[in-house]
Amino acid sequence: MIKRLLCVSLAACLLALSLAACTKSGPTQQLGFDPDNPPSSSSASSSPASESSQSQQTSSQSSTITLPSDPVQNETHRAVAERFVNALCSHDIATINELTSANEGIYNQLENVTFSNVVLGVTSENADPNLYSEYTLSFHTNEGQTVLPSGDYSYQFAVGMAPYSEKVGILDFESTTTQNPDNLPYQNEAAALASLYIGFFGTTEFATPSDLSSHDILEFALIYMMSFSPDTETTVENVHNVISQLFGITGFDGRDSVMYDAETDSYVLLGRGGLSMNYHVSQSYIDPASGQYVVVASFYNDPLQLFAQSQMRFTFQKNDDGTFRFVSGVKQ
Repeated sequence: MIKRLLCVSLAACLLALSLAACTKSGPTQQLGFDPDNPPSSSSASSSPASESSQSQQTSSQSSTITLPSDPVQNETHRAVAERFVNALCSHDIATINELTSANEGIYNQLENVTFSNVVLGVTSENADPNLYSEYTLSFHTNEGQTVLPSGDYSYQFAVGMAPYSEKVGILDFESTTTQNPDNLPYQNEAAALASLYIGFFGTTEFATPSDLSSHDILEFALIYMMSFSPDTETTVENVHNVISQLFGITGFDGRDSVMYDAETDSYVLLGRGGLSMNYHVSQSYIDPASGQYVVVASFYNDPLQLFAQSQMRFTFQKNDDGTFRFVSGVKQ
């Protein structure tokens, strides 16, 4: 999994990076949905219990929505998730904008998309209103679409209150769609390294690791150690070995850095916040020509991550011990 960081303390950012969860859905029930007769706003925002009774109705439809039948732990979160899915399928752009805090007009293109095989799943639901609930969504788009071309799509998202807000809405909507059947699993070490890099250095490019400043290389090595081997002491020797592992750089010396502590002959990570980047890892594969591992991250300016604005391509080489080192990170 995937990965967006809020500007919080370093410890909180690293904790968030370690909480990538696998998605799964429980037993489901069918909700008949007629695009020509979408549910009214009152029914769309009704309680999950009333929507459950509505789901037993059958009629002739061109598409159906499969809703979760998992026990409801948070009625507000479940109702918002189901309201969002109904709005998506009925082209209720105003409700989509309301629930996602999207800029007006950004989702008007969805009015021409026909959805089918829509399935909403529950990953986890929290009764505490101050916590988030997590859901999955999958659907198929039909032939002839110019937006979201025909195919199968899958997403994961959270429902809850955004920071500094009391409004419950859709948060962290992230694609889990595999665009290439030859893709490696998204949750692999190379993808995790790319996500860790983006979370703290954004889209800073490097054709080779030597393009990065010694400060950034040292800081990233310390962030990596805190994230993946927190029990390892950050002695000069250990950190220099990690830098060689991550970047293929030998002979590194960062003892002139503000992160060096002469008394202990070790490095100390200075706390800072991460970056809030709207992205997801869209591809992860092995380049057949070079044998290098490639991770492509797509960046968005819309909260539902439907329309990619740019991409960044990371390449990695596998070390003899099975770990990965950065080769490059360039925008596409």
